[in-house]
Order: sequence, then C-alpha cells, then structure tokens
Amino acid sequence: MKTILKPSLALGIALVISGAIFSACGKKEEKINEVYFTDSCKIYDINDKLTDTLQSEQILKEAFGAYRIVSADTILCMTTRDNNAIFALYSTNGDSLASVGVMGQGPHDFTIGWTKGMRFDNGDDVGIWVIDVNAARLKGFNISKSLREGKSVVDTSYIMDPMVMNAVYTDGKIIESVPVGDNYEFRIISAADLTVLYKEPLFKIKMNPMFTSYYCDMVLSPNGRYVVMTMRALNAVNIIDLNDYSRLTASVGNVPHKDEVQTDKSYENSPVLSDKYIMTLSDNGSVSSEKRPSSLHIFDYQGNLIANVPLDRYLYSITYVAKDNSIYAIDDKEGLFRYPLDSIGLTND
Repeated sequence: MKTILKPSLALGIALVISGAIFSACGKKEEKINEVYFTDSCKIYDINDKLTDTLQSEQILKEAFGAYRIVSADTILCMTTRDNNAIFALYSTNGDSLASVGVMGQGPHDFTIGWTKGMRFDNGDDVGIWVIDVNAARLKGFNISKSLREGKSVVDTSYIMDPMVMNAVYTDGKIIESVPVGDNYEFRIISAADLTVLYKEPLFKIKMNPMFTSYYCDMVLSPNGRYVVMTMRALNAVNIIDLNDYSRLTASVGNVPHKDEVQTDKSYENSPVLSDKYIMTLSDNGSVSSEKRPSSLHIFDYQGNLIANVPLDRYLYSITYVAKDNSIYAIDDKEGLFRYPLDSIGLTND
C-alpha cells in the first residue's frame, strides 16, 4: 500500500499547487499542509482497499424524527426532533423500547442533546454521554435505568466551558475541543475541580473565516487510549494517542487546499470505534443536496486504511454494536438499517 498517492479527481476538487499534489504531507513548505493538524499524514486514493458494495437490511421503516444514532450495548438510542421526547430507544431488531428525555433545565432534562459521545457502564447499567450544549454540561444519560423507570435519568453531570463544541469523558477527565480565538484548543480537564491538565492548539492555521469547517466529531476508543476526530469539510480522520499526545491524520481521496474548502461539502463524519478499528461514514465530498450513496471507511489506530466500503444508500448517522459486529444506520428518510461487517470479512476477534 502506498502511503501517499495522487488525489483522485473523481470528487471534482482540482488541486493545482505547484507540484505539491504528489506529496500531500511531510514537507512543511507545501501549502496543502495547512488543512491538517499534523505533518504525520497517510493519504489514500479513493480506490484503495475498495470492497464490493455492502448491502443493508432494513429493520425499521421509519424512526419518527430520528437524525442521529448511538448505541449502548444492544440498545439503539436515536436523537429525535420531538421536543416532548428527545431520545427514542430501540432494540437491534427495531422494536420500540421507550421515548424519553424532555426539553428543560431540570437535573434530568436536556436543552440540546448531542449524542455522539461514548457509551458508559455504571455497574450493570449502560448509558451514553450527552453533550448538553446550551446548558454547558456533559451528562451521563443512564439508558438502562431510564428504561426501568420510564423517564430519562441522568446519573452524572459535569460543568463544561460554555464554548465547548465536543467532549468525551474518561477516568475522571473531560477531553474537549473549544474554539479559542482563531483556532480550536484541545484540552484535558479534571472533572472534579475543572483544573486544566493539558492543552494545545488543535490546528496549525488560522481558521477564520472558515470557522464551521473546523468543527470535529470526537469519540474515545473503548480502551481510553485514543481520541478520534473526523473533519466533515476537510476530509480528515485525526487520531491523538493520549499516552504521549502524538498525532496522525488519515484521509481517503481528495485533500482540499485551505482556500478550496467548502462548508457545504461533506467528507468524514459519524465516527464509531471498536477495540481494533476506526469506522467513519463518508460522503466523499458530495454536496448535501446530492445525497449520493455513502461509504464506510475503516482504519486501524495507526491510520492504516483497512477497507473502503461503498454503501447501498445515503446515510445520516451510524453506530456500531459489538455483540453482533454490525453497523446500524439511519438514512434521510428516517429508516433504520443494519450492515453486518462479517459479510466483508471484518471480524470482531
């Protein structure tokens, strides 16, 4: 496998940078580096590790109002547009379990629920971390207890900086990305007393006026060692090793120059992690109105591309359920689908 390949023109972004196309990373003088947060990059052609199209099984025709999906064990949790029940809970067979979570300022309520955080275990219970943006809190939403009691139950709530855009929790620490000036700052905070334990700029360039281009989805590996961030407008999967804070970037397809970034084009999003793999939903640089079939990009934690998987439809959001080694996804029509990874030879062993 070649680490750095000439970007394909299939996505329609012309990169004319005086000979820089052929080596997108590793030479600081090349302006294309401006879109990355590290010089340690692995760039792959859009046809590398290409598999056959992965076909889905529809398990629910319509999950009313759903637009984001995560999982806790075998429970699927979907964020909905219903202000009277923010979260819809389903089994992996598509059976409706409950609708819980209301808009409000109470200890078990939510103002805005962003559910792309990690699941957590609380004894025999499972739940997810919810970034309640307007309340500036990271909330531990106990799904098991909520099902038993028929209402949302928040076990734990941590105060965050009001500007936090994304955060995860591990071992008494909150890991967050915060816009500061013309950059984002990567911070590790003590959850007990909000002491800043570590911080550094996330990117190497000034981001104005492309502020929204640098928003990232952030997830934590199951063993707590890696933070993975996907850049929707920049076609990058960024990996930080929390043992030594080393960084690397992986990218499939075109690498837009800073001046060619378009916020209406979407690349990598909705990252989900297993013990071995990083899995991302990719729109391959399509404009949102195109709704072309998505792809599933699968990497290891060293940024190596394991599989480049065309999917059979355009998807909004994905999650991974380890117990059946499957991706669950919702599309733009609020349908719920299952993609078994065993069918492409990707095991959970």
